[in-house]
Formats: sequence, C-alpha cells, structure tokens
Amino acid sequence: HAYSEQLAVRFAEAGFHAVAIDYFDRTQGVSERADGFDWQSEIGTLTDEGVASDVAAAVAHLDTVHAGPTFTLGFCFGGSHSWRLSAGDLGLSGVMGFYGRPAMIADVEDSMRTPLLLLVAGADAATPVEEFEALDARLSADDVPHEMHVYAGAPHSFFDRGFAEWRDACADAWTRILDFTAANSVDA
Repeated sequence: HAYSEQLAVRFAEAGFHAVAIDYFDRTQGVSERADGFDWQSEIGTLTDEGVASDVAAAVAHLDTVHAGPTFTLGFCFGGSHSWRLSAGDLGLSGVMGFYGRPAMIADVEDSMRTPLLLLVAGADAATPVEEFEALDARLSADDVPHEMHVYAGAPHSFFDRGFAEWRDACADAWTRILDFTAANSVDA
C-alpha cells in the first residue's frame, strides 16, 4: 500500500533501514495492491507462522544491509502481529504496534520478553480501551518491558488514514516511536 511505502521512506529519512512487507504475497503473489484490494476476505488465509516467517525474511534482509537494532511496526492486524513477535526468537530490539487487538496475542503473552510499544486509539470501536488496560496490567505483572499510550478520542487508523485530522496525536506517536527505538537500540 502506498502508505506503507511512504512510512518506510519516513523511517529512512529518520536514519533507519526500512522494509515494508505485504502480508498477502503468500496468497496473492508479489504485486502492487490496488486501493480496492479486498484484504478483509483474504485475512483468514494468513497464519501466525506465515507472518512470522515473512518478518524473519525481512529481518534477515535488513541484517545483510545493516547489522544493527531491528524493530517491527504494524497497524491493526499488523500491530497485533508485531506485538506477537515479542515472544519470538528473531533477535528484535523492540516491537511496536498501533490499534491491534489484545485477544490476538493472548496465546503468547506468557512468552513475551522483547520490549513492546502499544499505541492505542482511545475511541477505537473495534477494541475498547479497557482491553488494553487489562493487557497493560498483565504485562506489568509479568515484568514484560512495555509502554502503552492511549490517544483519547482518536479513532482506529488515526495515524495512517486520519493523519490530517489527528496531527497532534500523530506527531506525538512519531516522537514516541523515535524515543522507543532510541531507548531500546543496542549496538550489534
């Protein structure tokens, strides 16, 4: 998606080596997705293992370009999958996600150890803030390093699709991303 490409460029401008993966390459082939791509009908074809494998390939590629701290960032479904990687063994320095769903990471919560950044839309109709507050409490009780920030009144997709309307929240979220990556970067 064009937004993912633009965000990868934004990360590059901030000094990061960035790769944007397409979750649907496995099922739909490698190609550009039209704006009308029906991702909702395809989402059921994705597996946790397939997503983790695609991320592992992206991490391996980044390691050939620049061996250094590696982070993941995702939105909604991708936010949940980014957080899931906290329980994996990819050698990540941190995992970041917008929106996401705590229910999608419940089965790996006990194994999470990589630092997490949770950026939560306060008015997300799909996932009530209370679910994130409960997740925050569980992560704290398990001593999982994490930060959670709730953007009061912000709707789902405020950072990607609603950027113009949520400029202040987006600027804050970008600063938090940069601060999180700086705080969790360790020389390779």
